[in-house]
Formats: sequence, C-alpha cells, structure tokens
Amino acid sequence: MSWLSTLFLTSKTADKVVDAAISTGDKIWYTEEEKAENRQKISEWYLNLLESMKGFNVAMRLLAVGVFAMWALHLVISTSVYIVAFFLCDPASADCVMVSMAQSIENQMDKHINSHFTVIIMFYFGAAGINSFIATAKK
Repeated sequence: MSWLSTLFLTSKTADKVVDAAISTGDKIWYTEEEKAENRQKISEWYLNLLESMKGFNVAMRLLAVGVFAMWALHLVISTSVYIVAFFLCDPASADCVMVSMAQSIENQMDKHINSHFTVIIMFYFGAAGINSFIATAKK
C-alpha cells in the first residue's frame, strides 16, 4: 500500500479507493444466491400486497358486477330495440323511432358506461391477465 499512498494524499484515501474497487467488482456479478434472494423479496412483497387488498375484494366485486349489469342491461335493451325496429319499420329510414331510441341508448352507453366498464374490468381482471402473460413469456 505504500506506492498507493504516494499517489494519493493519505493512506486512508488509498484504502477507500481499494474498497470502492472491490465493492464495484462484487456488484458486477449477479450470483444465483442474489437472484434467489431477490425472487424471495418479490414473492414476499406480492403476498403482502394480496394480504393488504383483501379488504377491498368485496368492493371490487360489487363494482365489477354493478357496472357489468348496467352495461349488459343497456346492451340487451338496445339490441332488442333494434330487433323490434327491424319488424316494425324500415331501419334505414330516418322516421323510424325505434332505431333512434336504440341509438340514444348506445350514445348513453358511450358517454356514461363504456369507459367506467373498461377501467373497472381492467382493474378487476388486469392482475390475473398480467400474471398469465408473465408466466407465458417465461415459458
């Protein structure tokens, strides 16, 4: 270490440089033990996340069922009105009241329901979809 002390001002500075070099060399290689340790930390984090979300499961299910019920109800009503319009009047004519009613139901779905339905379904099924995508990508 005496030649390092001539390069640097003190031997403490030389020791710090050597320690930094050793630490950097250690961080370059990612060992199997470190990988296993990181996988264990991620698993623990995920289990803690699931545990903390247990209280919200009922609320998430109620939101999903409620929004899906509204979406399905509007879809069934608008489809039924279109079917009835086919038998009662010419659906291509501008005077058909049934077609305009079905279109207004569809407009209501677009403005008030579809965006909420999409977001809630993404949150409800998103984690399972992401997990299956990751599992498929690993294979």
